[in-house]
Amino acid sequence: TKLYSAIDKLIIRQRKGAGLREQKDSSECIEPFFKWLNENGLDVGSLPFEIQQGLVEGSGLVATKDIEEKECLLSIPSNLIMSTKTADKSVVNQLNVDAIKRMPSVKLAVFLVLEKHKSKS
Repeated sequence: TKLYSAIDKLIIRQRKGAGLREQKDSSECIEPFFKWLNENGLDVGSLPFEIQQGLVEGSGLVATKDIEEKECLLSIPSNLIMSTKTADKSVVNQLNVDAIKRMPSVKLAVFLVLEKHKSKS
């Protein structure tokens, strides 16, 4: 369909010259991700939880202190949130696809796919 073709073209355009990236083990991504969060305004040192791997349930967030009912656990700066508004400011707006223009959820999904395939994402 037109949508898939347009997405494929954008992914190819973004990958051109950068090559394909291999998937990293999630443990390799945690430290750079936390560093990125800190650099972009979220103080991860003050969070009442930590990421733990190798749990019986798999990986997850584990509380590092007692958490009160209705206590704010995490406040994410608006510049870190991916939304249809941020998608509007991206290359997604260059796509002339009716489904993207009419359906915000499709626009956001395309934006997330494109972000995943960025070389520095």
